[in-house]
Amino acid sequence: MTIENTKENKKQLKELFLCYYPSLDNHKIMQLSYDILSKECKVSQTNLHNFLEAAISKYNDIPYHNATHGFNALYNGNILLKLINKPNNERQVKFIFLVCCLLHDIGHPGVICYGHEKIDLENHHAELIKKLLSKFLPEYVTEVNIKLITELILSTNLNLHSELLNTFKYKYLGHKSKNNIEHNSIDLTMLIKIADIGASYKKFDDFMCGSKKLEEEMFGKNTEDTSKRLEKDKSFLINYSLPLAEVFSTVFTDFKFLHEQAIENLRKIKKYNKKYYLKK
Repeated sequence: MTIENTKENKKQLKELFLCYYPSLDNHKIMQLSYDILSKECKVSQTNLHNFLEAAISKYNDIPYHNATHGFNALYNGNILLKLINKPNNERQVKFIFLVCCLLHDIGHPGVICYGHEKIDLENHHAELIKKLLSKFLPEYVTEVNIKLITELILSTNLNLHSELLNTFKYKYLGHKSKNNIEHNSIDLTMLIKIADIGASYKKFDDFMCGSKKLEEEMFGKNTEDTSKRLEKDKSFLINYSLPLAEVFSTVFTDFKFLHEQAIENLRKIKKYNKKYYLKK
């Protein structure tokens, strides 16, 4: 049994997952991202550094879909990969997955309507990633990797949420035995979705921090009143975060803590919303 499989190590990984970074400057993001990716990338330090510098600089300075959000997704994805601990994960697949976590919203202009990003936006993110890899890390530009990048980035579109959950359920809960689990792209698409909306599975204050940043990006100074924002947070948890965690943890039981934390956040939202209405 490897150390990754021990009960104590899983506990540590779950505790580490709860860490959330509200704001980081690009230099710090560069350092932290390099530390994670260098373990999975067998290229020169200079090439990886140049790749990260160019990539992170293409994130826009907006409240939510910025480089800090990208790093939070990378941080989440790195821990999720360790927790799922599939021995047949190829090193190159891990690297592509982690790069997609970091850059899944690269060049994002900011949202206008909550949860309704057009699929063309995800294609734009994917194309930027491919161009950056071609320039700085061309050895990673293979037909298999290009296909994986496209699948991973498109899967972060919330409009495809139900479709992807149904695909996962069909694989594992329909015609596949839980004891015959293979790690392929559908598992990775589920993981990157968890990494992307990872704030839903953090402690309540961190979840609300992410929510406020998204609200600021959507409305600027014209923020909604507290009750409307809490209702949208509740709706997001119910429609996206909870179903994702519930379905995934049905197969990969080590991830049940995600569903439990999202339930706790939903409970607190309902509690705070009730207090708000009582004060009115």
